[in-house]
Amino acid sequence: SAFLVSIFEFVNPQFGPASDGNPPHSVSVEEILDRSYREYSRSKIDDELVRFRILAALGTAYAGLGQQSQAADVLSEGAILLRETPDRPEADYLPVMQLLIDALRKSERADEARDVAEHYAADLSDIDFSSVTNIDNRDIAVFGGVHIEFPNVIGAVDIASWQVSGDQTTLSLPEVTSAVNLSGDETLRATGSGSLLSLPNLTSLSNGTGRTQDLHVEALQGGVIDLSSVTEIIDPQEGDQRGRATRLRAEGTGSLIQLDSLQNFVDFHANTREEDRDDDDNAQYSELNAIQGGTIRLGSLTSLRGVYVDIAVNSMVSGSIQLEPGSILLAAGTLNGSLHNSGQVQTPAGVDVFTVNGDFTQTGHGTLSVALSSPTGFDSFNVTGSAQLNGTLALAFTSGFVPEIGMSFAVLSYSSSTGAFAFITGDDTGSGGKLTPTYGISQLTLTTTAAVLLSDAAGLSEMVDENGNTLTPEMIREYLTSWLDELPVAAGGFGAVSFVVADLPSRQLAAASTNTIWIDINAGSAGWFIDVTPWQNEEFDSTGRAVVGSDADGRVDLLTVLLHEIGHLLGQGHSEDGLMRETLGTGVREALNAESLDDFFALSPPLSAFAPEVA
Repeated sequence: SAFLVSIFEFVNPQFGPASDGNPPHSVSVEEILDRSYREYSRSKIDDELVRFRILAALGTAYAGLGQQSQAADVLSEGAILLRETPDRPEADYLPVMQLLIDALRKSERADEARDVAEHYAADLSDIDFSSVTNIDNRDIAVFGGVHIEFPNVIGAVDIASWQVSGDQTTLSLPEVTSAVNLSGDETLRATGSGSLLSLPNLTSLSNGTGRTQDLHVEALQGGVIDLSSVTEIIDPQEGDQRGRATRLRAEGTGSLIQLDSLQNFVDFHANTREEDRDDDDNAQYSELNAIQGGTIRLGSLTSLRGVYVDIAVNSMVSGSIQLEPGSILLAAGTLNGSLHNSGQVQTPAGVDVFTVNGDFTQTGHGTLSVALSSPTGFDSFNVTGSAQLNGTLALAFTSGFVPEIGMSFAVLSYSSSTGAFAFITGDDTGSGGKLTPTYGISQLTLTTTAAVLLSDAAGLSEMVDENGNTLTPEMIREYLTSWLDELPVAAGGFGAVSFVVADLPSRQLAAASTNTIWIDINAGSAGWFIDVTPWQNEEFDSTGRAVVGSDADGRVDLLTVLLHEIGHLLGQGHSEDGLMRETLGTGVREALNAESLDDFFALSPPLSAFAPEVA
């Protein structure tokens, strides 16, 4: 108030304390502004620079009170005074131009703001900003084909709103090396094809510590932001984390955020996404979003902790990503680089294909989520390099889809693979079926099978024969072949059925679909009993229970499981008891005599006509 009163007194020296004796500061700020402007309008000041500075002070005050339209009117009047003035003081003129354009925009007079920016573009292009050394908490807006550079703003800066818009428009801060947001919600933005916000030597970018304090970095509609030397982006551990985040967004074809040197993007208190919250009481995920054709260019390996990543359809992130625990990747576009997943990778709603042009590694902490909505509609992940698998594969059925027995889904392709998912969740189809994985040479296929489960998960961790020897795949092949030859059946109707030994999920013992039977490598970790005299039943009593101390005691009988799965191929479903029950315990044989086997099979060519396969 005292400052504004001094302006009032300058333009009207007769103005003094109010006649009622109250001190000048008791007059409202708005009233002082309005009266000061009226006094100025009636004054006979000839010095244009003095008049400009009075109007600049009044306009700044109006803007500070939020009266943007009045601010724009007053500042526009002041700017015109120096438009044609030789040797005008640019240090005074430039901030007024920036404030004028900002006031016009905030008062929803965008067309006037654009006209002003274009009208003064030539003037701004000619300005030498080498004398400017401090832009802390100073908003900068550059429009209309102008190149602005601050060559002597050096080292650390306090970020404000820095925005560039329009073709051939550039804001360059070549000597800034670190930037921190100390002022509240701030935005670094380049909008439109040909616009460039350039901080080529910036190495560190950090958000502030206040509640709901957001830092936005946005390349829009073809704009480019050069942060190519930044090695770390931090949403700090200190302060009030509620409602706070750092958000990077490249939106629109040609939009690009350059982060070629980025090694770490860390949000220490990530919790929920902004659109998922009802209030500001939770910490927020920081975000890295390439959407609607935008591109974000990362370094050779970027660690993302507490970050929500969205690579949308037709959009791209280049560079390799290390997704740490707690981070989420919403995957539908393309990653030109390798992906190391210890977090969660999922697709958005709908059917999407995500391409990794590199290697894919999932650790024991990672989760890969796949949704299936129809026989031909399901998420798929295309890895052009190798896949190293562990952790969890989380399956979900959408749109009411229930896969039928025999349906297959190639959900993951690769050039080569090692390992397997340690856990598969959501694989129960709800209709007696189960999705069984097959890790092929070039892809992982999920097949809907009728499965048998281990009812009591206890026992051995290796596959052993009745003599206690560890079995090899070659030994398994021999056993399967000899058993098939000894089946007391005159004929069989299976055609080319394959037997595959694989590491099945959790407690799953075996599965069958169409013309394939899968057998778990170690009976759900309980260990198999593989009987070299399968038709004598000498290790079992008359009730089908293993004799205590025999080799079958505490192990799963492979003959029972094999016959169970053959039954599925013949069209039989699960029953409450007997050979076709859904679960099987250790030390149990569901025996069939020759007569019941004849009824069980219903047959033509002999089973030995096809050879078992081992994988």
